Amino acid sequence: MHIYISNQRESVDASLVRKDHAVKTLIEQFLKLPPSQVAVIGHRESDIPMLKIPGLGLTAAVYNADEKVKDAIKSLPHAYVSNSFGLDGFFDIYRESRGRDIKHLVTVRDGVLYRDETFVKAQEFSQKMADSSLGLTIITATHPQKNKLFATAYDLVGLSHRHPHLLYVENGAL
Repeated sequence: MHIYISNQRESVDASLVRKDHAVKTLIEQFLKLPPSQVAVIGHRESDIPMLKIPGLGLTAAVYNADEKVKDAIKSLPHAYVSNSFGLDGFFDIYRESRGRDIKHLVTVRDGVLYRDETFVKAQEFSQKMADSSLGLTIITATHPQKNKLFATAYDLVGLSHRHPHLLYVENGAL
């Protein structure tokens, strides 16, 4: 299990490392998987370069993603736009990934796993991921205090003991 949470000097300024470069590095150097076995979920316009990494096995967006994101991936091979919002959209894309030869799922946190302060489905997320063989990387650039609340509500530390392939990337650290 690898969880890396940092907001200090080890982190890389997110403006210096774009998500597409970070995800390519993750795939090639850390996961050592062909891109065809990786799914990527985006939400905002800034996620589009990450979603356009060549050869991905699944490029996806939740229903509440920016229209520019949904339009950008529609022409890509292996594109999927969920008909569900936020975490329900994540679960839908997760099921779609399991039906393909996907070994690892990369998702942004905001707009996909987290939409408000209630954390109403955090326990459902933890239960589903604990039983999963699919690797998961969560990317966030949100304020560290909000990330701490998220990590606690979603029991990422406890989940890491049951799920050997969870990576939580905060503030550009990889």
